[in-house]
Amino acid sequence: YSGGRIIALTFLLIAPFLAWSVGATRRRRALLLAALLLGFVVAALPNLRFAAEHFHEWNGRFQESSIFAPWFWKSEVPRLGATRVLIRQFHLGTIGLLSLPGSAWFSGHPLIGPPLFTALGLAGLGWVFARRQLIGGTVLALLFAGNLAGIILTTGTPAPQRASSLVPVLAILGGVAIGGVLELFPEADRRSLPWRAFLALLLVGAYVARSVPGYPLDPGKRAAYGGVHSAFGQEASKLLLLPGFRSERAFLHGLPHVDTRFPTFAYFLPAGRLVDADVQADEAVDLPPGLHVYSPELMATGRRRAEAMSSRNGLSLADPADPLREIGYVVRVRRSLP
Repeated sequence: YSGGRIIALTFLLIAPFLAWSVGATRRRRALLLAALLLGFVVAALPNLRFAAEHFHEWNGRFQESSIFAPWFWKSEVPRLGATRVLIRQFHLGTIGLLSLPGSAWFSGHPLIGPPLFTALGLAGLGWVFARRQLIGGTVLALLFAGNLAGIILTTGTPAPQRASSLVPVLAILGGVAIGGVLELFPEADRRSLPWRAFLALLLVGAYVARSVPGYPLDPGKRAAYGGVHSAFGQEASKLLLLPGFRSERAFLHGLPHVDTRFPTFAYFLPAGRLVDADVQADEAVDLPPGLHVYSPELMATGRRRAEAMSSRNGLSLADPADPLREIGYVVRVRRSLP
C-alpha cells in the first residue's frame, strides 16, 4: 500500500532507460520497451481494475497507516509542525532501522539486520557508480530509495515487515561490494591457491559466524517476536472460541492499529465471527450487546468501560510470553444503555 506502489512507479521510470541501454537497433529497443510495458500491464491490470472500481477499499490501508492519513496529520502536525513530523519520520525510517531496539510487532534488534549488512549494501552502491554502471546503479538506487520511502511514509515507523523488501536490494549490493573487494586482488600467479574463493569464504564466513551464538533457536526466548498485536489476536481468538462465548456477537475496538483483517484473527476465527466496532459511536452510550474486545492501545478504554458498569463485566487478556502482562481487555455488554 506504500512501498509496493513506489516500486511499481520506479519500474515505469526506469523501463525506457533499460530498453535504450541495450546495444541494439532502434527497432529492437522499441520492441524491448513494448515487452516491458506489456508485462507490467498484464501483471498490474487486475489490481488497477480493482482500484478503478473500488478505489476506497483499494486505498483504505494507505488511508489508515499513511502519515498523510487525516487522523495522523490532524494529531501530529498541530503538536510538532509539518516540518518536524517529516524530519522525525525520515530519521525513524533510516537510522531508526539500525538504532531502535525493536517495535510493537518485532522485538529483534536491529530491525534491518547487523550494521555490516547495511554497510556492505551502501559500499556496493558506491562501487556500482564508481565503475560508471549508471543504469544498474540507478535501478538499485531507486529500489533502495523507494523501499525506504515506503517505510518513512507510514505510521509506526520503523516496522520490520515494511523493510522486508529492502533486504534483497541490500543483499544484491552487499554481494557487489564483496565482489569489488575481490577484484582488487590480481588473478595472475595464484597457481594452486584460489585467492578469490578463499577471501569470499572468509568474508561470508565471518559474517555468518557473528550469528552463531544465537543458534540453535530457543522458542521460549522468541515468543514475543510476533509482537504484542499477534499475541493479543491469539488470546482474543481463544476466548471467543470458548463454549461460553462462542454464541455471542463480538466487536473489535482496534482501529487504526489493528482490525478484523489482521492475519491472526483470519487464521483462528471463522469469517464474520468478529466485526470492527463503529469508531464513530459514542463509547458511553452506543455499545451494542455482545463482547467488546479492546486492543492494547485501547485497553484502558475497555477497563474504564467495565468499571462504569454496575456488573463490572471486564476480563483482561494476558501475554502468553509474559502472563503478568496485560495485552487486551474484553467487556461483556448484556444490553444497550439508554
